[in-house]
Amino acid sequence: MKSKAILTLLSLGLFIYGFTGNDQPSKPSKEVIERGKKVFNHVCAPCHGKDGKGDGVVSSTIFVKPRNFTTGVFKFRSTESGNLPTDADLYESISLGFHNTAMPSFTALSPEDRYAVMEYIKTFSERFSNPNEYPLKVIEPANQIPLSPESIAKGREIYLRTKCWECHGVSGKGDGPAAKRGFQDDWGNKILIPDLTNPNEVKRAQTVEEIYLVFTTGLNGSPMPSFKDVLTDEERWHLANYIYALIHGIALYDGTTIEQLKETR
Repeated sequence: MKSKAILTLLSLGLFIYGFTGNDQPSKPSKEVIERGKKVFNHVCAPCHGKDGKGDGVVSSTIFVKPRNFTTGVFKFRSTESGNLPTDADLYESISLGFHNTAMPSFTALSPEDRYAVMEYIKTFSERFSNPNEYPLKVIEPANQIPLSPESIAKGREIYLRTKCWECHGVSGKGDGPAAKRGFQDDWGNKILIPDLTNPNEVKRAQTVEEIYLVFTTGLNGSPMPSFKDVLTDEERWHLANYIYALIHGIALYDGTTIEQLKETR
């Protein structure tokens, strides 16, 4: 899979530059931290602030606010809900950025610089140096269900049954009744519910595997929960196939209305 191939390459870079795994806090050298600080202050601080609080000089002009690194809370991870991200998760975010936000890809930086920035970012939160946070519980996607009309149909049924439509809309356009009331993240910033039928509005999760991970891990710091204990593994794959189909124009709106859904609540 494309996402797995990318992550493998990113993880290989981490291994080469000192990646120590997910069982214990990493212990980068002073030279790595100094290098990361220098690059961070030059490239990242305008948005994230020199203290990593997400309050850089341009942060007030950005709708999707920069991450406050001091909390150690990150949305896109391969770890269970509430866990820290892995080094590979952070390195991937730095490398690929987030679509439809002010966070760009930083592949123009050398792998060494990206690795150093990753380690420096972790110094902003004590969680990363707390051994009680480890080992990280990494999700390893398995038993993927192939994309098919049958799976998409099952995913649509799950989407309606679990009331995803209340936020994301009956047709996935991000216009559900709850979304219209407005959402905030844990820091009080407004959240924009993406139009899942428009790939330009989806920040990161666009492959089936990435979407499945979101349903499994949840997005820490946001109202998007983990469905790991609510849906079976098979159901999460069907739902991921349906969302993938929405994003890529494969699934068609079946005509169900909010009024009909309210009658069945």
